[in-house]
Formats: sequence, C-alpha cells, structure tokens
Amino acid sequence: MNSNNTLPPVVVIRANDNCFLDVMRSLGQNNIPFVPVVFTWHGASAWISAKSRYFLDSVTISNPADNEHLALDGLLALGKKLVSQYKQKCILLPTSDTILMFIQYNFSSLSPYFLQMGPNNFETCCLDLIDKTRFAYMLEKSNIATPTSISVECEADVPNAVDNISYPCIYKPSVKDLKNSFQTEHNGAKAIACADKETLKVALYRELKRGHKLIVQKKININSLEQEGSVYVYRDSLGNIRAVGGMRVLYRYPKNVGTGAILKPNADHAMYMLAIAATNASNWCGFIGYEMMWDADIGGWTIIEANLRPWLSIRYQSVLGVDFIDLLYKDITNTLPPFEKTTHIKVQDINYIGLTSAIVMFISELGDEKDGMLATLKYINENIGKLFFAYGDPLDSAPGACERELLYKRYPEHVETVDLIYNAMLNNNLCIVY
Repeated sequence: MNSNNTLPPVVVIRANDNCFLDVMRSLGQNNIPFVPVVFTWHGASAWISAKSRYFLDSVTISNPADNEHLALDGLLALGKKLVSQYKQKCILLPTSDTILMFIQYNFSSLSPYFLQMGPNNFETCCLDLIDKTRFAYMLEKSNIATPTSISVECEADVPNAVDNISYPCIYKPSVKDLKNSFQTEHNGAKAIACADKETLKVALYRELKRGHKLIVQKKININSLEQEGSVYVYRDSLGNIRAVGGMRVLYRYPKNVGTGAILKPNADHAMYMLAIAATNASNWCGFIGYEMMWDADIGGWTIIEANLRPWLSIRYQSVLGVDFIDLLYKDITNTLPPFEKTTHIKVQDINYIGLTSAIVMFISELGDEKDGMLATLKYINENIGKLFFAYGDPLDSAPGACERELLYKRYPEHVETVDLIYNAMLNNNLCIVY
C-alpha cells in the first residue's frame, strides 16, 4: 500500500504499461494512496512501470482474458479487505479498454466495494457509453456532431447498413471483448475502411460469423494532423465543468493508424465546447476524453469516440496545468474547493514524446536504424527544455533507465547512439519544472 493509512486508496489496474506508470506517478507525486493491481500473460513485454519508485505492495490477480472468474475473485477479495479497513468504497481505475470492459461486465458484483467514473454518479455501470453504437445515438439525440452510425449486430442488420451508409465508410466493434480479438485479427487495426457496398457486405458477414457486434460509420477524410485531436474534460459530481485540456498529434507511428509518438497541447475553443456538450449530455462524473476530426461536409468538428478511462500521457496534462487524477481523488473524497470557473490547460511550448515510439517512427521513415536514431537525437537536441518524456522522469528515474536497457537489446549495434539519446533526454528533462 502506498502511504497514508487514513484515506481510502485508489485501486489502479495495470494493463497498459505506459498509462499505468502515468497514473502511478500522478498518484504518488500528489501523495494519494493507491494499490497497484497487476496481472500478466504469456509473451507480455517487460513491465517498465515495475521499476517505478511508486510501484509498491502490488496485488496480483489472474488475467481476466484467461480466467475472468478467478480475476473477479481476486478483485473482490481486495475490495472486501479495503472496505473493512477504510469503511468506505475505493475507486477503480483501469488502464486499458479491455480492463474497463471487465469491470463493466462484473460491476454488479464489484459495486458493493468499488466506485468508478460514470454517468450521474460514481456508482453506475458504463456499458451504455462504452458501446460505440449507443454512444453515437446519444450524441445524435443531443444534436452533437458525430459521424453517421449504423448498428450491425446480426445478419438481418447488414442490408440496412450497406444501403444507407455513405462511402467510403469504416466499421469497428461496438464493444471490445476481454481478449481484444478484433484488433488481433486485423494486425492491430482498430477500424477497417470499405470503399463500396460489396466490400462492406462481404466484410460484415465475415465479422458477424466471428462473433463481433459492429458499428458502421461514415469515414471522415482529413488532409493533415491539424484536422484531428483529443479533448479531455473533468465534470465533478455536482455537474460543474472543472477543467478542459487536449492534445494534437505531431508525429504518429504507424503513420495512418498508429498512436501518437510526439504530441503537442491543444486548446481549440470549438473542440472544447463540443466536448463539454457531450460530457453534459451523458451526465458524466469524473474525467473523460474525446477523439475528434474535422468534417469538411459539415464545416466543423465531429466526435469520433469517447475514452472513459485514463489515457496515455494523462500526466502530461498536469504539466500543462490540469491534474485530472488529483481532481478525481478530491472529488470522491469531497475535498474539492468551491467551484468558481473552468480551468483550461496552459498552452506551452512543451511537447510529449514516447522515446521508443519516436525512434521506431524515425527509423521507419528513413529506412535505416542509425539514421533514425540520429534523427531522434537531433529532434531532442533541437527541443531542449521543451519535451516531456513518457518514461524518462527526473523524479522517478528508474523507468527511463529501464527503457534504455530495452533499447540496448533491441538495437545492439547502436548502443553508443542509444546512450547519446538517453543523455540528451536527461539534459532536456532537467529543464522542465513539474
């Protein structure tokens, strides 16, 4: 247990290593007590987060994807112990979509012991909002811009989708399963594009036979990374919009479908207003994120989907002036100050960088390992004092050192260049005031 014996701890479940580390660091640096809950699986990558100074007294459960019932039993045992000790429920924070789904599927059993962010209060199941089809229909009903969406849950739904969606379109699962099987079956792709009716029809029948429930949506075509972005909102238990922040992608890998390797602050007013409207429409309590794109057909921003859990780089937002994790804990412990006005992030010349992702991206772009590494080094040296690293942190240095060791193993012929990059990261990080 991470210190403080009187306040109820946050229970944070490890699934995504980067996100888990971000949450632990936010909790630890705010002196918020928490319990790390962990599981692993065959072939899992090294857990860099386990090197953190904040990773203490973890509780191990079964992998929900391998044995959901055993995983639930482990979490229930922890919940009963914590309620007995603190005489109140503790909040659960998942760090992946699959763990978010695991919690929702079992929330009726978990709710006597745990809280979670959700609609109306901290004691509500979120399945209606996690389901992308229901979420899209909620936005449409509230006159909030979102792409045209059609549900496909059985073969009888296919003709309606094929005949009434515009092309090109995309389809994706309306909800993820605990194994994230859709992405596994499609080489990591979250959505599949279809250019015409016949292609879509064949694909939908195939996916239904695999057991997927789907949502078919209009494909939003964008011309640059400036036409997409993320917005994050904190709405407290009394309905006040406490904070708004956001990010835009500067570099992504893989280029068209991957996660952002380098990000910058986003403070677009129209995007903020759209996100606030969606948050109020769902009566959400806690923090929530939205992925948006610019839709030229309507001449405005449209919400693609929502993220109901901590996102990658959530701690980066605290560097920009909004600490979503701290807001949540103060909200559930009734220690928020009286509401006065909404806090916006401060747009500063500080970008977020996932070091390994950036190296892989530059290597892919340039077609040579040494050239890619030197390009990464050049980018860091040109932005001294302007970068926030995913793993490297002067207040918690061991994860950054672990990332370096993994880079040695990945690129054994370029150890000296890895050292140059790592030292440049250290020089850069010392310039950032947290």
